[in-house]
Amino acid sequence: MCRDCQNAVFSPPKFSSIFASHLTKEGSEAGLYYLMSAKEPPPQQECTLCALILRTLRRSNFKLDAGVDVPIRLYGSTLDADSDEASDRESRDLSMIYLDAGSNGRSAYSVQALEGSKAADHITTRIPRPEVNSGTAFGVARSWLVQCTEQHGSCTSESAPSLPRRVVNVGTKQSGFHLQLYDTNGETARYATLSYCWGVEQPAKSTKARLAEYSQHIELNSLPKTIQDAIKVTRELGIQYLWIDSLCIIQDSAEDKAAEISRMRQIYKDSTLTILAAAASNANEGFLDRPPSNEPSYYELPFICPDGSQGTMLLRPWSTDTDYDPVQDPVNTRAWIFQERLLSKRLLIYPPAPHPLQWQCQSEQFANGGPLCNIENASLQGLASLLEKQSDGADRDKPSSAALLRSWTKILFNYSDRNMSDPRDKLPAIAGVAEELHVLWGSSDIMYYAGLWSCELIRGLLWKVFNPKIGARRPGYRAPSWSWASSNGQVVHSFTETDPVPYHFEILGCNVTLRDPSFPFGEIQDGVLRVSGVTKEAQWLVRRGRLLDPGILDAEEVLVGLAYPDDQELQPSRQRVLCLLIADPAKCSSTSTPYHVLGLVLSRKPDGTYERVGAFGLHKRDWFEDGKHEVLKIV
Repeated sequence: MCRDCQNAVFSPPKFSSIFASHLTKEGSEAGLYYLMSAKEPPPQQECTLCALILRTLRRSNFKLDAGVDVPIRLYGSTLDADSDEASDRESRDLSMIYLDAGSNGRSAYSVQALEGSKAADHITTRIPRPEVNSGTAFGVARSWLVQCTEQHGSCTSESAPSLPRRVVNVGTKQSGFHLQLYDTNGETARYATLSYCWGVEQPAKSTKARLAEYSQHIELNSLPKTIQDAIKVTRELGIQYLWIDSLCIIQDSAEDKAAEISRMRQIYKDSTLTILAAAASNANEGFLDRPPSNEPSYYELPFICPDGSQGTMLLRPWSTDTDYDPVQDPVNTRAWIFQERLLSKRLLIYPPAPHPLQWQCQSEQFANGGPLCNIENASLQGLASLLEKQSDGADRDKPSSAALLRSWTKILFNYSDRNMSDPRDKLPAIAGVAEELHVLWGSSDIMYYAGLWSCELIRGLLWKVFNPKIGARRPGYRAPSWSWASSNGQVVHSFTETDPVPYHFEILGCNVTLRDPSFPFGEIQDGVLRVSGVTKEAQWLVRRGRLLDPGILDAEEVLVGLAYPDDQELQPSRQRVLCLLIADPAKCSSTSTPYHVLGLVLSRKPDGTYERVGAFGLHKRDWFEDGKHEVLKIV
């Protein structure tokens, strides 16, 4: 370290200013500011900080002129920078350091410390440990589990739960690691669950013919690699039982599938933890055996501790390539895994290499060295993060009805465009989450109609498909056209914070026929919605999303609204449709009405019923004033 940098940065009072809040009370940018003389460091005695500054300047094409001082700013980002406590104390839980040099040069570095070093008390991230299949890694996972079960009040349960109907008995060190399918008969014990991508057909799965054999013994080497890895992790954690769908559900029994799917909410809620094979795109890939990765480069700089002593921090150039974004993981494109992740109270996450092992529970997040995963997407943080609590009242921990409705729209936005092998699974794959919300509501009067709630039916009808997929409505019935579950595109609801005001609109009746009457959140056979409202015919230019008044010829002057198709393959590209107005445009802001869904675009079927083919917003707010009032049956 050169004398100039030592004096300018690494004295205790100056170094502390790096940790100030991002904005001072006066609103100016905080951090450490100083001027550096425009000089190259001597090659034989290169200063690390000078080298980083020069690297930043060269990347920004800044021209160094002898005798001209260069403005430098250093500022840190703490792991709790956005928390309420951060503004009340000087936090040194440093995770990032930013370097501004010259007029427009900027570099970002993630910050780590070596375990046991002086800086380790103030820098919680460590050098990433990419190994996940080692005694050390399994020891870290066991310590996380013990810490959570013994110290986290919001994560612990009072007693061992009832085991699912069947589990895989992976054995114990005491009894030996014999592997078998075990019929639990309602016993209570800890168990783990596996969340993974099937991806390919699994030859080793439970069937009627194989049930007796598997109840005696399962050959480990006959199982796909991901399941073999999950069994190893379960044994290393000291847990005897593991629930795996391919083995614990009889795959050629429709009755057994229906029964076990109806228990999915309880299976994942009661699990001690869920092993999330985040990196594997199919069951044969596995997640423990990783390809070797190149060791990243680190820069060593002094770290001045609060007591004035000096430690060492390690800086690694940050980029989006080194940050772990779980949205990109194969598992997070799959529909079933979405609810498994939301319902699990603990997740042991095996991300793609070289990212370290991750832990997520209702109280904490950990990483085995390196930065925590980037989970800005609330749907990847567990169901609790999506549920807004009461702001007042006696039961502040219970979500309000309005908060539950808002949470449901967030859930649908994140779930609706996920992939599934069988399109009929659209409702069953989210049934556990729907059941959990129904339990939280605590009212038997609230009904569930093909993904819509009886207490918000009008709001629930006002959805549109964001970037509809080609062939979004596949052959085969899975939901009525008025339900978001009939489409594969990403669903967006227009009214999330406020209730729509109906425009002479009334729901006269809503009926769905369940495939299994004992499971109200599962697969349905049909659904009918009877409504009374104001309608008007329009010409729809499907590709351009324009609604035209059919009574006027000049297309440039008859645009009445924007329409959003539910299916990108909707034919013909120009068609006559019936528009049903639901929400009063006069009660919405004038700037949002063309983009807010205010009603449904309907197509008449030969039997006189209607099906939804899209949704619309209005440019001409008074266009429905001469509309026709009628009763419609939408299927």
